[in-house]
Amino acid sequence: MSNDQPYPNGRAVLSAIKEKAVAAHRSGLGTSVQSLIELAIFDRFLCRVFSAPDCPFALKGGTNMLARLPGARRTTDVDLETPEMTIDEAITQLRAAVSVDLGDHLEFRYLRHRDTGGRNQPELQAAAVSFSVTVRGAGTQNSINVDLAIHKRTPAAPLEKITPAFRLALSRLGHVVDYQAIAVEDQIADKVCATVSMFGGQPSTRSKDLVDLAILTRTMPISAKQLRISVHTEALYRHLPTFISIVVPRSMTDGYSKVARTVPLLSDLLNPDDAISVVNAMLQPALSGDLMEGQWDPTYQHWVGVTDS
Repeated sequence: MSNDQPYPNGRAVLSAIKEKAVAAHRSGLGTSVQSLIELAIFDRFLCRVFSAPDCPFALKGGTNMLARLPGARRTTDVDLETPEMTIDEAITQLRAAVSVDLGDHLEFRYLRHRDTGGRNQPELQAAAVSFSVTVRGAGTQNSINVDLAIHKRTPAAPLEKITPAFRLALSRLGHVVDYQAIAVEDQIADKVCATVSMFGGQPSTRSKDLVDLAILTRTMPISAKQLRISVHTEALYRHLPTFISIVVPRSMTDGYSKVARTVPLLSDLLNPDDAISVVNAMLQPALSGDLMEGQWDPTYQHWVGVTDS
């Protein structure tokens, strides 16, 4: 059989994924072989999602970060958002998208969903949606859980097309597509606004948001202008007062070090106070308006090409 022919069955697919995951991890990709295998399955799922004509979904959250940076915090869920439609309509469209056969001997079938919206965010409709994963002839894999959110506003920044950094080189696996993802600046805005928000009268407990902000500050170029617009837009949506830096509650900092230890990129940033300082050094000049334009340089940890106000 020539090397460009599709794999003959599911066992061959699974064997090829494992072989490529081992080789990729040896070359420095990902945090483990198993995580790369799981991400390869995620990739086939997401190729179905984003193959749909006029795809209404955008990748966000931890999966968005992993797609940009395989060394980011590991996540077990796929985070997707979509604009105005009902949650039932979104689930119906998602089920239809992932049911498409891409010739890779994988099947993704809807299992169940549960509502995850609540009074803490009354404007947000959300659901946790589970899909089974079957490799034909080779059994089942861990199910895929999708955190699906309906946002009643358009993203502040244009959606981006990204080729996932964790994608394994498996040309015989079939059709691949880039992902549609929210911009880094919108991702930061979501996390900083969640950090300073109250939920049912209580502060956030999501230590992983501080971890993600530290990772983004350490690794991603950021537009000062777009960051300011994105944070302002998200703050208005959440009815938050204006802020130029974040004060992180104890409920978040207490668990920071435990999560940060799982991320090699943060091996020298295990103290939450240090992480907050790093993040605020990026946020404050942009949010205060001291910088009208400029690009955050993650390597040297400062703003470049700046235009002062």
